[in-house]
Amino acid sequence: MTNPTLCVEGNAERPGRHSRAERGNEKEETMLTMTLLGEATIALNGKPLTGIGSRTAEALLIFLACEARPFARHYLAEFFWEERDPEQSAANLRAALSLLRKQVGDYVHVTRQTIAFNQALPYQVDVAAFTAVSGAVDRQEMETAVALYGGDFLDGFYLRESRAFEEWSLLKREQLQQQAIQLLRRLL
Repeated sequence: MTNPTLCVEGNAERPGRHSRAERGNEKEETMLTMTLLGEATIALNGKPLTGIGSRTAEALLIFLACEARPFARHYLAEFFWEERDPEQSAANLRAALSLLRKQVGDYVHVTRQTIAFNQALPYQVDVAAFTAVSGAVDRQEMETAVALYGGDFLDGFYLRESRAFEEWSLLKREQLQQQAIQLLRRLL
């Protein structure tokens, strides 16, 4: 996505950090890209992440990025592991977070009470970009939105052990399909 109006991304400096210019660091800034319309792919600096090691950890990252707000730890533990006892759910959440932090670092912001996707770092999520332009009235922007819709949300991505995640993804898939259909009707 090269058109900046389509790149729904975060890139604000985090409090307490110095900018690259202030640090004198010539290293390229990290960019997390999530393509969730169609087959789900997650890439860091253009390289697909294949070593997350857990489908649930990947689902957790997707959920946090799409919802774009903090969640209580106990909520996420119950959401992803509803059939486990609270202690096991909490342990599973800690393990998933550990896997994610190894792969995506500070993109997952964790506090003692909450977990969120860190929108202050550079990222692109096609769902957010599609949603941002799907209500456009300009024909070119509508055509761009249609091009962004690469298929059903999380096509082929399932998480059998979490009924709540499956229900959430199904609802999200239906909402995005409706947006795409309405967009196509407006283009005709």
